[in-house]
Amino acid sequence: MSIIETETEGFTEKVLSLMNIHGMADGGAILVALSGGADSVALLYALHGLSERCGFAVFAAHVNHCIRGEESDGDQHFCERLCERLCVPLTVKRADVPSYARESGKSVEEAARALRYRCLCEAAQEIGGKIRIATAHTLSDNCETVLFNMIRGTGLRGLCGIPPVRYESDIPIIRPLLGVTRAEVEQYLSALGQDYVTDSTNLSDEYTRNKLRLRIIPLIKEINPSFERSILRMSDSLRADEELLSSLAENAEKSDERDISRPLLYRIISQKLSDEGILPEYETIRRIADGRQSKISVGQGVYAVCDEEIPHIVRESAPFPDFESELTLGENTFIDGRRVLLGEISVKIYEKKVLVNKKFANECLDYDKIQGKAVLRNRRHGDRIRLMGREHTSSVKKLLNSGVPADKRSGLVFLADKNGAIYVEGFGVAERVRVDENSRKILHIRVCE
Repeated sequence: MSIIETETEGFTEKVLSLMNIHGMADGGAILVALSGGADSVALLYALHGLSERCGFAVFAAHVNHCIRGEESDGDQHFCERLCERLCVPLTVKRADVPSYARESGKSVEEAARALRYRCLCEAAQEIGGKIRIATAHTLSDNCETVLFNMIRGTGLRGLCGIPPVRYESDIPIIRPLLGVTRAEVEQYLSALGQDYVTDSTNLSDEYTRNKLRLRIIPLIKEINPSFERSILRMSDSLRADEELLSSLAENAEKSDERDISRPLLYRIISQKLSDEGILPEYETIRRIADGRQSKISVGQGVYAVCDEEIPHIVRESAPFPDFESELTLGENTFIDGRRVLLGEISVKIYEKKVLVNKKFANECLDYDKIQGKAVLRNRRHGDRIRLMGREHTSSVKKLLNSGVPADKRSGLVFLADKNGAIYVEGFGVAERVRVDENSRKILHIRVCE
């Protein structure tokens, strides 16, 4: 075997080894995100060479970001020629990143990433079947990511670097080159005699990642030439710790036990924020965990509600408008289409039901104790009620803060008479209309979805 064959074989074996470890090579199809740069070209060649051996089909997709004018178009044409020569089906998508960045308020980098993955997922869905999207992140990219996260003040998850597999719109995103460095990529392409395009923005230190790549990492490698492999070992070790802690946090959240350690609480909050597409910054997580405010804004119209041991995240919908209608026996329709049924029951039936279920009394009131006209409505500012069996009158606001999610409060069913609330959904009737031994006309309230 020649030196060239040895070099290329060694590279593909490293790629295959990582793919096997993380279950990336199990049939179906792989869509390569092909930019035309060295990393993506090497990825396409490696997967093309492994496809028959491993039993998967290879496709490619190129996203023209429309950032560099003729240079961007040149990258697209390079990818078209390369795929034609390798007989790899290619999908080309155009994404106007500059316009999207202006409209969304994102940086050009953030806008490019968002549109790139959106286009890749569209291309994968057009192919259909069992498909994965392969991106050309290398071990060198992983080092840059870890350093970048450290500069921003990351937690454990940030030190784990780029995950070998993640999901976007339920499509697996795989990174088969995470076991090789950028230098190994360039050696591989040199051995193949294959050229590639160079994005001119990668040569500018205007972007943070480029500063790390061009200025910081070379200095670190003067101290430790094996820096990239050291980061790989650290990331692999920390990823195992991260998976364990995430599992413990998930179990703690599901458990009835509410004495949750602070590290696990931080992790639960972090995951909740991530699920809502919100960057889980440390200060935000700490404020939510401290819970000194019952409601903390964490984004546009998104709040952390801290009225329970485990905070929850709500997206504030438009508040219900004020609603009020005269209450009648039979079926009443509430603002959101729910039915409120009001039926008269006999004293005998009431006593039977309360004997079996004491909470049934919370759904019944004495009709003769209603003052003036009874109405069906939603919450009003300043509502107060003394619930049945309570010694003191409470503000409804205080009652709801004790256990009703913020986005549900303005949609609760209230019954009221001229003196105020006589029933609050989920809490029961007022003491002043409770059924007692003198009651003759008893009304039962039922709220139906």
